[in-house]
Formats: sequence, structure tokens, C-alpha cells
Amino acid sequence: KAGQNLLHLLWTALLFGGTYAWFLKGTQIVDSLVSFSPKLEAAAFLMLACGPLLAVRYGLFSREIRLRLQGLAAMHSSLLWKHTLAALENPLAIATSTFLLFLTVNLVARGLSHDFAIALPPHLLFLDPSGDGILTAMEIESSVLLYSRGLFLAILRTCLCWFLVNVKRPPNNFKIDGGAAGLVQKFWHGLTKRHGTFVIADLVTTSLLLAGAILVWLRVL
Repeated sequence: KAGQNLLHLLWTALLFGGTYAWFLKGTQIVDSLVSFSPKLEAAAFLMLACGPLLAVRYGLFSREIRLRLQGLAAMHSSLLWKHTLAALENPLAIATSTFLLFLTVNLVARGLSHDFAIALPPHLLFLDPSGDGILTAMEIESSVLLYSRGLFLAILRTCLCWFLVNVKRPPNNFKIDGGAAGLVQKFWHGLTKRHGTFVIADLVTTSLLLAGAILVWLRVL
């Protein structure tokens, strides 16, 4: 079973590596294709954007991440190890899906022809970075990259906070005993027994994590 889990983990690594290589090679192919025929630019980038979008739609990476983490958890008997991997499942899956959507949006933005331009009405001038009232393809691409990157980083940091909140919470099958070894196990023991110091430390830590996540979103918005 351990060998099977390692093979699954290797498959997941190859899947991620293949996707990254596909993205880099795909953009190079599209650039070469566009230099040959500029009319194919929009269609080529839209086709390239379908890859990560379909991966999100059918939960390809999310499913693989959950299965692989569950497989790694089954390889060890440590409760801390199992709990850490279980707490990582949903945040990592969402972070990965967000990254794929980030790629999709920016690939679609790159699909605009270089001579694309649109005149904005007065009430939409705030969308124009240059303020001249003409929104060009380059301005759209840079604006989409700027805002989507800020949104992606905000979601990434929120997922990190979510993971830390989950991992400090005692597991459902955690047994209270007087011989809890390790700092984390002692912290879980104190929370389960509702000892004042541990409860206060838990509340302060949770409040700081939530405040950090909220601050990140306020900066984006």
C-alpha cells in the first residue's frame, strides 16, 4: 500500500509538472503562431485557457490533492501528521483551483489583439489607467494581471490562515490523557479540558489570524 501511495504521489507531481510545462510551452507556441498569423491570436489564447478552466470545472487537481494527502496520511500512525494533512486538504485544493483560474483569466486577457481599443464613456473613465478615455489591449492585460494577482495572493493568504486555524484545533479522535507528549498535543489537551490559559491563547491566535486575513482583503478591495 505504501508503494501504491508513492506511485500516486509521483503521478500527482508529474501532473503538476506537466501542466506547468504545458503552460510555458503553450504560450511559446501561441506567440510563434501569432507572429505567423495575427488573426489567430484570440482563438489560440482562448484554446490555451480552456486547459486550466476544465481542470477547475471537473476538479482534476482538487481531487488529486485530496487523494494524495489522504494516501500520505495513511502511511503514518502519527495523529499530528494525520491531522496536519487533513487540515491541509481543503485550503490547498482551493488555492490550486484559484491559481488555475488566475491562469485562465490572464490567458483570456492576452487573447486581445494588440490593436484593440475601445472608447470609454465618462462614467467608466476610472477603468482607464492612462486616463485618456481609450482602453487599449495592453492596458486591459496589465490591469487584469494586477487585480487578479492581488486577488490570488489574498485567497492564498486566506487559505494559509484557514489551514493554521484548522491545524490548531484538536482532532475529533483526540483522546484526553495525562501523558500527552509534545507541545501541540499538550495544547490540544489544554483546549479539550478547557484550561483558561490554553483557551485564551487559542482565542488570541484565532483573532490574529482572522485579522490578518481581513487586512489582506481590505488592501485588495
